[in-house]
Amino acid sequence: MGREGNALLRGADPAQVADELDRLFCYHMLASNWALGVRNRLEGQPLYLLNDELEQVHERNLTSALALAYRVAELGGAVTVDPAAMLRQASLETVELPDCADLGSILGMALARTRTAIRTYGQVLDRTAGDELSRVLLLELLRHEVARESDLEAAGAR
Repeated sequence: MGREGNALLRGADPAQVADELDRLFCYHMLASNWALGVRNRLEGQPLYLLNDELEQVHERNLTSALALAYRVAELGGAVTVDPAAMLRQASLETVELPDCADLGSILGMALARTRTAIRTYGQVLDRTAGDELSRVLLLELLRHEVARESDLEAAGAR
């Protein structure tokens, strides 16, 4: 980012902001992988009901990860690429898969992951105060997570 762009970082440390954004980048990359893994294993009724939806979830997470990666680079940082390090950076111990033949299991796990993402976005928003460009991006990406939570609740996820 150039001199004038850096001047917009009113009191925010670019390296700290980049690290927080990388945390969300890792989350979205893992969520994308989760959606692909579940989609690959679908059986029975979920195969017919969720196949296209999981493709959209995969694409939305990749789009979010890409936007975050661009912003990290603008801040002079680099995103995490090692899968094991991604788990640590995203504050996850493992990526678990649901019973891919059970619609309730899939929707329930998706809802739990989405709620975790929403909470994480809230934490990152608190920690990036002073970087309005990153906050605008975060709010846009958070909007998609909140809409997804509403969709999952409307579908009966628990």
